[in-house]
Amino acid sequence: MEILIDKKEDYTLSCATSQYYLNVTCGTTAVYTITFQLNEMETATFLERGEGFLTDLACACGIIQRSIWNEV
Repeated sequence: MEILIDKKEDYTLSCATSQYYLNVTCGTTAVYTITFQLNEMETATFLERGEGFLTDLACACGIIQRSIWNEV
């Protein structure tokens, strides 16, 4: 797997066999990562908008995770 973009503590984007994987760092006190494969729409949007889309997507992951933990 090749790392295409490495934003250190924020996220990394990797590619393997034409599939993109976003690894997002979440949390504040307890830090953890979430890795998921970009679907077709996310891949197309990334190829069109570039890193700006990944930043938005990574931020959305963090917000979603915080809201899930707040509901528990």
